[in-house]
Amino acid sequence: MKYCPEPACPHRKSCGTPAELVDRVVHCPDCGADLVDDPVVALAGLVPGRTPGYREPGAAPLEDQVRAALGPMRERARDDMRVGVAAIAFGMVVGLVAIGFGLPGGVLAIVPFGFGVRRLRRGWRTKDTLPKDASEPKQAS
Repeated sequence: MKYCPEPACPHRKSCGTPAELVDRVVHCPDCGADLVDDPVVALAGLVPGRTPGYREPGAAPLEDQVRAALGPMRERARDDMRVGVAAIAFGMVVGLVAIGFGLPGGVLAIVPFGFGVRRLRRGWRTKDTLPKDASEPKQAS
């Protein structure tokens, strides 16, 4: 996953978070900025090759701003995982009930089961991308 670090990006202005794009994309489609691999760098708005601007005296330190911005991303990952597990369980129940009534259970269960797998994978990928502590960027493997 790659992220747009540009603070003036139209996507960030409308959604409040950096744009998330697949690895094969090099530039942000909204603003044209070079993408970064680290979500902490993107959340902080640290564009590679540009020095950070002046910080107002009353503004929170950068680490606190990044930690606050990572909170919604962590919560979204947890929600994706919860919904994924619930949809997989629902698909299994639908399949078993359908088989009990003599209906083709696999056909009826495939949609919620597939949706659950997709959401669970998305939650895991997001969770694995985020650093454990917002003040420390994720180490490259």
